[in-house]
Amino acid sequence: MSVDLAASLKEKIHAWVFYMVYKFCDNPLMVKYTIRFYREPDLFTDEVRERYFAVCLSLDSLCMEAIASGQAKTQDLMLMQMILLSTVIRLFDHCDGHADPFDPEAYAECVRLCVDAVMK
Repeated sequence: MSVDLAASLKEKIHAWVFYMVYKFCDNPLMVKYTIRFYREPDLFTDEVRERYFAVCLSLDSLCMEAIASGQAKTQDLMLMQMILLSTVIRLFDHCDGHADPFDPEAYAECVRLCVDAVMK
């Protein structure tokens, strides 16, 4: 399900996190670039930085909306994002960016649990 088609805020957050898992499973080299960008953003062009922050901003806005509407189980934006992205971070730990493609469906339950952990 895409974020745009999701009905509830909880479904939108789930779709966003699962989309990130899917993208990393689909393109393992993206993990290496994302980690490198996170550590050294000055090495990348302004266009790359804008795209990266646009992705993060969309999660920020979804999480802030959940907090503001009382749908989040925590008021701590950073904690909420850490829990939601734990599945993606796990992919970082296991993906070497070469062979062995990951199946995004293997992470579906983990994504659901992460979303359930932060949303009412």
